[in-house]
Amino acid sequence: MTGIGIPIVRCKNTRNYGYLVVLGVMSLANAEVHLRHFGFTVTDADFGTTMMLNLIILMIVLMGGRVIPFFTQSALSEAATQIRKPIEFGAVGLSIALIFGEVLNLPPELLVILAGLVMIFHALRLIGWHDSRIWETPLLWVLHLGYDLLVVGYGLTAQAKFGGILPFLATHVFTTGGIGMVTLGMMARVSLGHSGRPLQPPLLTILAFVLLNVSSLLRVAAPVFFPSAYGTLILLSGSVWILAFAFFLWNYFPILAAPRIDGRPG
Repeated sequence: MTGIGIPIVRCKNTRNYGYLVVLGVMSLANAEVHLRHFGFTVTDADFGTTMMLNLIILMIVLMGGRVIPFFTQSALSEAATQIRKPIEFGAVGLSIALIFGEVLNLPPELLVILAGLVMIFHALRLIGWHDSRIWETPLLWVLHLGYDLLVVGYGLTAQAKFGGILPFLATHVFTTGGIGMVTLGMMARVSLGHSGRPLQPPLLTILAFVLLNVSSLLRVAAPVFFPSAYGTLILLSGSVWILAFAFFLWNYFPILAAPRIDGRPG
């Protein structure tokens, strides 16, 4: 955090101060896990890990609002991308409110409403960013789909608070799907752009994007539709997820280990 924070503060990049706050709270969540392990705290067993998951999702919410519409506009001429401030403030503000609501252990009825509102605002956010041509560009649709899965995750969270489904279904949509897709998509795009290469991922990386979607579907569908094959499908989901990132490593290690092809520093 210090390595990131000092340059941001020195150059007075106030736009990124919010990320430092999130990283600081992440450090506290990480510390809580270790303190609880040694018996120094009396929080719920999964308090720190749940908080960390929520903060990672929040980081994607903050980052996604800046890069996904920007990447869409950059890649598609005359893209009909809309950034509506009320929707942006609502999506971010309600996401933060939901985190506080869970920390304060608000009544389930309030959390259902809050999670439902978060889902709606993020869905509206995505609608504003959408352009039908994203499906022609893998480096765009992987990010949009990843954010789509966050919307699904918030919807499942609302259902879980209502008692309609098991909470871990939302967790798996957030992790295997949303976080996995956005992370892989960002790494794939940034690695090409910052190495001076065209923004055209290798075919094996596009396959990795597809595999992550398959992994997420298997992970969520297994306990709901195929409980008798739960163990097998979970193993298959994990294997497919690992394979997707192995494909990324195979394609991108030579890129990341070599100098920029345009001769510029970096």
